[in-house]
Amino acid sequence: PLSGMSVLAQPPGGQVALGDHLVLSCAVAMGTGPLSSWHQEGSGTPLGTGPQLELRHVGDNDSGHYQCWVTAGD
Repeated sequence: PLSGMSVLAQPPGGQVALGDHLVLSCAVAMGTGPLSSWHQEGSGTPLGTGPQLELRHVGDNDSGHYQCWVTAGD
């Protein structure tokens, strides 16, 4: 099983102004080969895969909550 999952934002707190740069990082302390995908609340389409999601030049459509979905890989 996976444990010790954390999501970090740079800048801390994840609050940015229009045009700024935001990096979200997803980490799992224990588990085998975690695979992660990033989702914006209200959208079923993944925004990306991997441990980081980078948003450059943040716009109005980037506003909202983000989730990192983690599943145990092989």
